[in-house]
Amino acid sequence: MKSWVNVELQDVIYLIKDVWQGRSARAQNPSIGKGMWRNTSDLCLTRWNPSKPANLDNLILLSSEEADAHDAEVFRIFETDNDSDQIKPCGFDSLVDREPYFAYFIERKLQRVRRDFGLVRESPNTCSGLNIHLMEQ
Repeated sequence: MKSWVNVELQDVIYLIKDVWQGRSARAQNPSIGKGMWRNTSDLCLTRWNPSKPANLDNLILLSSEEADAHDAEVFRIFETDNDSDQIKPCGFDSLVDREPYFAYFIERKLQRVRRDFGLVRESPNTCSGLNIHLMEQ
């Protein structure tokens, strides 16, 4: 039986355990102990970039609620601002522009996956061709 996802069970275990440490990508606070995160039943893998297939190097771990919100946002192209009735861009590029540090964090994690599985397609200093602007602090 052919699966629509090119990921094996061992790959899923690697992603959950080694890459995301059993935590949502949005909840990566290192001060939270592992004991709090043993139950992963509310977590799911979803595509980071909807224009790419659901391969090992394009899957992020989020809570079910976060995954639903992420998918709803990145698959939508435009939305109307209720206050001004103006159309504003949505989608993956808008997410990257609005949350550059989060996007950079995700891309660094996915670079590790590419490196670990020999899928490296870019130099170590780029993030999958994303134009992420981080402000100096």
